[in-house]
Amino acid sequence: MKKLNNKNWHIVCVCVGIGFPHGDAQAKRIRLIAKALLEKDFKFTVLHIGGSPHRSNLEKKGVFDNIQFQYCPSNVERPANAFKRKIMYLQGVVQTLNEIRVIRKQEQNVCVYAWTPGIPGLMYRLLLKMFAIPVVQEVNEWWPGKMEWIIKCTGLLFTDGTIAISKMIEDRLNMLSGSFKISNKIIRIPVLTSIEDPIRSEFPASLTERFQKPYILWCGNIKGYFRDVKFMIHAHRNVIKSGTKCTLVIVGRLDDLTKKQLQDYIHEIGSDEKNVHFPGYVSDNELEQLMQNAGSLLLPLWDDDRSHCRFPTKLGEYLLSGKPVITCRVGDLSDYLIDNESVYFFPPGDVDKFAEKMCKIINNYKLADSIGLQGRLQAEINLNYKSKSRQLADLFYLVSR
Repeated sequence: MKKLNNKNWHIVCVCVGIGFPHGDAQAKRIRLIAKALLEKDFKFTVLHIGGSPHRSNLEKKGVFDNIQFQYCPSNVERPANAFKRKIMYLQGVVQTLNEIRVIRKQEQNVCVYAWTPGIPGLMYRLLLKMFAIPVVQEVNEWWPGKMEWIIKCTGLLFTDGTIAISKMIEDRLNMLSGSFKISNKIIRIPVLTSIEDPIRSEFPASLTERFQKPYILWCGNIKGYFRDVKFMIHAHRNVIKSGTKCTLVIVGRLDDLTKKQLQDYIHEIGSDEKNVHFPGYVSDNELEQLMQNAGSLLLPLWDDDRSHCRFPTKLGEYLLSGKPVITCRVGDLSDYLIDNESVYFFPPGDVDKFAEKMCKIINNYKLADSIGLQGRLQAEINLNYKSKSRQLADLFYLVSR
């Protein structure tokens, strides 16, 4: 394909309620997709519908890492009241459509990169389709049940292109588009990493006071992956019973009810609360340091449909930390990682094998360092966002022309 003048092309990412520029893995995924397109001279703007669930986002409008962003409506704080949140979302829908109209009036070549989940998200994409605005959707989860197939098929109808995060999702979308003769440009972009992000040497004092090393760590949506968290607590109890001393650190937003349920479970299985810590949501810098100082990073998966479709977005950050990752040979992970060389795999759902891997890493620092460094090397080679810039640029060009 001949070289394009991509400076005339503007990608507008519309996302809902995830928080930007700081947030969980979703916000980081958007930032890396943006960096890949900025590498090819596209313009990139994020329009965020609804307030941020994270207090680390303070600005209503600004530029972060050369990415323009704006909250719609212009209120970063997320209302606690559900009705007020819905009103805010409705206002955001109207405002983002107007912002896209203004951008399109100024710059002819505009494409929306949609992070709009569920049935309300389908309706939003249908509105864009009615206004003849090209749309590329992100698909990085596949929940069980027939309704998910209906939503995904309808999503193909209402969009022009799709970014699938895993091979299984890509195959399913291609099957749907072929079966129903839907015209949709589908590409697969795995978890992305940025080796350019600075590595800081200082360790936040506020965090070191909370727990001692050695520790093993998991980060993510605690409520959304409640089963995973309970599974890790159970495996960690087995580690402590075996005589290996280490702390389990679970990082992520945590409401009082969920925390109480986890504390009750700790007591139920005969473990001790002092061995499990919940720092809550931490900043990107703090999380980076927590990962770099951990003995290992945990990522349990399951032998179920949801896990086989996933390519966990946190895996990229885990690997770049240079610390050994303990996870499962599920989905696309074995395409990039080798057991006992660049990762530790354990059988999905096997709590004893999971605990065994934790002990092995904690008790063998040289092996842990070797696996961690090999994992980082694989991330640098195979998951660097720059390696996907051309593929992403071609997708947005093709659906927008």
